[in-house]
Amino acid sequence: MAIAIPSVPRRLRRTLLYPFVAGSRAALSTLPAPAASGLAGLAARLAFRLLPRERQRMAEHLALAFPEKSAADRAAIAEATFRHFAQVFVETVRLTRLSDAALADLVRVEDPDGVLDRLTRERTGGLAVTAHLGNWELLAAVCARRGVPVQVVATRFRDPRVNDLLVELRAASGIRTIQRDEGPRPILRALREGHVLGLLIDQDTDVDGCFVPFFGRPAYTTRGPGVLHLATGAPVFTLFCTRQPDGRYLLEVEPPLPPAPPGLTGEARARAAEAIVAECTRRIEAAVRRHPEQWVWWHQRWKTTPEARRSRPDPARVST
Repeated sequence: MAIAIPSVPRRLRRTLLYPFVAGSRAALSTLPAPAASGLAGLAARLAFRLLPRERQRMAEHLALAFPEKSAADRAAIAEATFRHFAQVFVETVRLTRLSDAALADLVRVEDPDGVLDRLTRERTGGLAVTAHLGNWELLAAVCARRGVPVQVVATRFRDPRVNDLLVELRAASGIRTIQRDEGPRPILRALREGHVLGLLIDQDTDVDGCFVPFFGRPAYTTRGPGVLHLATGAPVFTLFCTRQPDGRYLLEVEPPLPPAPPGLTGEARARAAEAIVAECTRRIEAAVRRHPEQWVWWHQRWKTTPEARRSRPDPARVST
């Protein structure tokens, strides 16, 4: 006989988030890695039961993305996604425990074009575009500890204590966090100083954006990479850090996108920015298709529709 477990209300989840994260960080930091991983598996099974709204949303989004798969296969992906992100949480809160050697053993880097080495050596600035796929916090930490001058753009958490904790975790690896609500100045300054700017562009947020295809449907996406490339000339490239069958990670750095022609203005400039965003999104979709159990299927990626967006103006600012 199945036991019905009530779902956790959203307001209660927000209230409990900081005590949970802070307590988990303290507890998991003292445990051996196998024990911490085991607890993550247990937490994933519990979360799968406690979050029916997220399960339903994942089922709907997986059906949109993979109509050719059976319902049973999509359900297996959803359950595997919970397991994956439970492990990601453990890896993130334990990140400061990892020495450079241990991190290098956990994450193998493939950069056939030498993009990271070139940006580190030349300090010309770059736009590193990725997604909420695999473990993006590990990705940034690996780059920073290899000597890449990294700053990341992130959305500020509602609870400032959680926000401060994440900023602190990144700073321990040499990563500066730029909050989205700080505006364009720190972003442009980072690029002028030759830093690599990490951008996650796979979520539907209220920024200056455009619609580009994602799994065959128009997805509202920030214009940030395109606008910043056209404003600064910084190269745009994509990279992803995904879990492999042996439990370790592979950080794949893909070739930079072709630079936009110089001197574009008006509509041509806008089209060039959107083309960059569309290509980055195409690469993100390809990576998600390779590792569907490692993407955030509970996020409402297609929430904003072209019809709804036409009814309100875009924010007049550089957005990421």
